[in-house]
Amino acid sequence: MPSNPTRRRWSAFSVRTLLILVAICALMVWVYWSAWPRWRMHREQTEFETGVSRLKVGSTTADGMQLVSGKSDVTTTFTRSASGEQIGRTDYIWPDVIYAIYYTLPSSGNGLKSRWPCLSIEVFRLPIPTDASFAKKVAEHRAQNDPVLYFLTQPTGAYLSDFTKFISGDRTGTPPIAFERIYADPPTVPQSR
Repeated sequence: MPSNPTRRRWSAFSVRTLLILVAICALMVWVYWSAWPRWRMHREQTEFETGVSRLKVGSTTADGMQLVSGKSDVTTTFTRSASGEQIGRTDYIWPDVIYAIYYTLPSSGNGLKSRWPCLSIEVFRLPIPTDASFAKKVAEHRAQNDPVLYFLTQPTGAYLSDFTKFISGDRTGTPPIAFERIYADPPTVPQSR
């Protein structure tokens, strides 16, 4: 009886070949879903840390918001320090780290604040808030009868607000969070907490 050619073709693949193909497919899926996003995030953070050296006195917050090409979730907040100085903070938030660019601005200027030349720049690296720190901050805000709705929906907002209060103050005492200053213009003695 003649053998079936279709059957022979399928039986030509061994179990080892099938396992190799499955392993290659699994590796490709892992690269696409895990390794590629991590590599892209690492590349963006490297691009950011390299780009901060271009920020000098006279740069604007708009300059600071364009350090990483394609990163659209960059925000800048303007406020006044406890001493009345105009300040700005640009935040780059990644899943593993937050970079905050802290600007002191002139007391007044023309046009948008994002186009005012800054008087000084500092760049800080901050850890992502943990669940324990988040719960502690919620308890503190509730104890002070502060509205917590914004804080509950934006945990990094209150976290960065506490950081800004410390940085814009006299910087004495224990900081509310650990941070590392990675760049300053004008240059000063590095500060690490």
